[in-house]
Amino acid sequence: MTSKMVKVELLIPRAGDGFSHNRGDVVDVPEDEAKRLFESVPPKAKPVRGASPAIETTSAKPAPKIETAAAPRKTPKQRRAVKTTKAGKTR
Repeated sequence: MTSKMVKVELLIPRAGDGFSHNRGDVVDVPEDEAKRLFESVPPKAKPVRGASPAIETTSAKPAPKIETAAAPRKTPKQRRAVKTTKAGKTR
């Protein structure tokens, strides 16, 4: 038995494995999940009445991939190294 899909406007952001939705996004959710979102205190979503096909909906927006460039790590030998000045004094 398949559940009817309902369009809702989210009042809170939410994310899961492979999707993320922001506040104000209009998404399709199963009818039973929509009921839970509407009846929670405070409500987490509101129904979209008469949604036109022009409204873009997201059912599973992929989470953005973040690539970070890690700085090269110093070796233990480099961390222990003592720098000297021209006068032969250590810093």
